[in-house]
Amino acid sequence: MSRTARGVAAGLFLVCLGRAGGAGAQQQPGPGQPPPGYGQPPPGYGPPPGYGQPPPPGYGQPPPGYGQPPPGYGQPPPGYGPPPPGYGQPPPGYGPPAKPESSELTWLYGASIPYGVWLGVFVSSEAGLRDPATFLIAPALLGVAAPVGVYFVDQEAELDPGVPASVAAGIGVGAGQGLVVALHQGVSAAPGEAWGFPGYSRAIALGSTAGGVVGALGGYYLEPPPETPALLASTAVWGSLAGMMIGYGTTGADQPAGEADDGASLGALVGYDVGLGIGAVVSALVAPEADQIGWMWAGAGIGTLASLPVYLFYLGDDTPPAKRGLVFSGVALALGAGAAGVFASDEVELGARGGARAAASRERSPVSVTSLSLAPTPGGVGLGLTGTF
Repeated sequence: MSRTARGVAAGLFLVCLGRAGGAGAQQQPGPGQPPPGYGQPPPGYGPPPGYGQPPPPGYGQPPPGYGQPPPGYGQPPPGYGPPPPGYGQPPPGYGPPAKPESSELTWLYGASIPYGVWLGVFVSSEAGLRDPATFLIAPALLGVAAPVGVYFVDQEAELDPGVPASVAAGIGVGAGQGLVVALHQGVSAAPGEAWGFPGYSRAIALGSTAGGVVGALGGYYLEPPPETPALLASTAVWGSLAGMMIGYGTTGADQPAGEADDGASLGALVGYDVGLGIGAVVSALVAPEADQIGWMWAGAGIGTLASLPVYLFYLGDDTPPAKRGLVFSGVALALGAGAAGVFASDEVELGARGGARAAASRERSPVSVTSLSLAPTPGGVGLGLTGTF
């Protein structure tokens, strides 16, 4: 190659080298600057399609039900639901104490007034007072003090059911016992030995006081239903009336009226105690009802009235004295009261006696009498009795 051609080739090479250097100089970063393309993803590594666009609908929302407790969460499992009825209530016998019925307190108030009055009579009689102005002071004071005392006792002592009725019946039964004793003593005593009015007041006052104490103890410890004391008092009265009729009717035909009174007073005394004993036995076996006792009183009256035609058989001169009919009247009275007591109740529950506190929930006895009937038998009459057990 000629020297001229070499010079041209060398010039072209330098020109090309200068251009390459200029191009390289333009792409060099300045001091502290990253090179071009630094931080950019290489080709093929760009963001996927849709990158930077808003998320699709529902994106970022919890799935349905997410965060909600499952059905029944927080509820007690089966068998652990609400407590059964009565849960948290005090068991029977631990509730508020039972209180007497208003009728019981009425009986006690009613018995306390005559008791206080008669106790005042006893005090004045024992003191030997004869002036009415001074004699009546004690009956007036005690006649007011007795019901007032009942009021305060009821407010402070919280009497149990059955106690007021037992005390009231005890006062009445005790007074009746003292009365029949004093009557018999006054009728049967020899002249000059009768007790007189002081003896009457003493017997009734002591009898009613003792009866009230016995009634209070029996009511507190035995807890009888209120109808039991009422039945005891009733049977004592029926027994006394029946005994008086029978006692007078069994006296001699020629016996004077004054002497026949001995039999009547003795019959009243014996019948009173027998009736009281029968009432105690019946009350121990059967729980009486108020309407049943009322029907027994009606039965006693009906039986007495039904016996009146017997006196027609004593008309005439050759017949026994008519007072014999009193024997039948006394028996009819007792039968009427007893029959009414049986038929006035739907069932006679043997062994159903219970305390007054449990009277409302008393269970029925498994032994009960459902019917009573009379049936003719050869040479007499039979008694038919049916029931369940």
